[in-house]
Amino acid sequence: MKLENLRLTWKGLIPVALMALAALAIVAFGVNRLKQVSATAQEIIEKRDAGLVAIVRAANRTRDVTIGVLASIAYDGDAPVGKAADEDFKDAARNANAEFDRAAALLPEHASEIETLKARFAAIYLAAQEPHALG
Repeated sequence: MKLENLRLTWKGLIPVALMALAALAIVAFGVNRLKQVSATAQEIIEKRDAGLVAIVRAANRTRDVTIGVLASIAYDGDAPVGKAADEDFKDAARNANAEFDRAAALLPEHASEIETLKARFAAIYLAAQEPHALG
């Protein structure tokens, strides 16, 4: 059997060529859409990871407030350790607020919850200032 025996004409091949082009266009569209979805998913995942890191750092700064209070009571304010504890106490609030803001920017769907945590931290810091002043 030879190709000439099939009696294929150019007019008969046009629908086959159009179907092949349509299939190729569908595959190209699918690949393009898959790349877009993958890029969007990666962006979401990266922001979520960075937002969670910011929340953990803010939690560590909250811990630094309590450690600063204990250190200010335990050490003399004129000693280098006491001065460092005082600076750490003051820096904890500034750094925690910056991390809370960063987390809220990275995780806008949880911004209200993060603002609640920020307000709770502000209340803790305000309550810790009195015992810190005693040290």
